[in-house]
Amino acid sequence: MDIRGNSFLVTGGRSQIGAHLAPLLLEQGAARVVLFDNLMFGQDKVSPSVDDDRVAVVQGDVLNRDQLVEAMQGVDGVFSMAALLTLSISKNPELGVQVNVQGVINAMEASVQ
Repeated sequence: MDIRGNSFLVTGGRSQIGAHLAPLLLEQGAARVVLFDNLMFGQDKVSPSVDDDRVAVVQGDVLNRDQLVEAMQGVDGVFSMAALLTLSISKNPELGVQVNVQGVINAMEASVQ
């Protein structure tokens, strides 16, 4: 898929990894980037700020399919970056499995609705 002129949603969009994707998409000419995140780690603590009118931050949870469907309205592509990694998953393995597995399934299912 061509990036130029298209709109994208990034789950885990304010995470350490996900937030670095927005500037790259914008550099490639993305029309809009939606950073979808539950902000469980704090909005600005682990991610760079993106000061661009083409970027929107939407607070939501990948475990809530309805929130994903709503946030994906009008987007052309989805980058599924939401995940709990080593330290977070060691503190709450059950939540880690839910986010890392069901969250991806929810994002895939929401993207085709």
